[in-house]
Amino acid sequence: MRKAVKDVEIKGYLIPKGWCTFVYFRSVHLDDNLYDFPYQFNPWRWQSKDTNNCNFTPFGGGQRLCPGLDLARLEASIFLHHFTTQFKWVAEEDSIINFPTVRMKKGMPVWVKRRENSS
Repeated sequence: MRKAVKDVEIKGYLIPKGWCTFVYFRSVHLDDNLYDFPYQFNPWRWQSKDTNNCNFTPFGGGQRLCPGLDLARLEASIFLHHFTTQFKWVAEEDSIINFPTVRMKKGMPVWVKRRENSS
């Protein structure tokens, strides 16, 4: 939350002094004006040369950048390496619910089995 210390106008919208604002990043991350099929899983959508750095901000930005950014990336990389090389995983059939937040109807159950050749 941020509190306006003076009246501010952003793109024609007035935010009066004293009002609190909240940036809901998910609305940017899933904006169909920025991405084709924003509710489909596609981790490569941000690799386009036309993609703006402001279109994906999971750790905030500027002076309030999350201090755990590097640790989170390292942990995610290690986890994904082991999870994809040592296990076979298959998602069950499910359907997406888009409102008020994106979620899977059944919770997205996944079958996970250790690969035969992993130790």
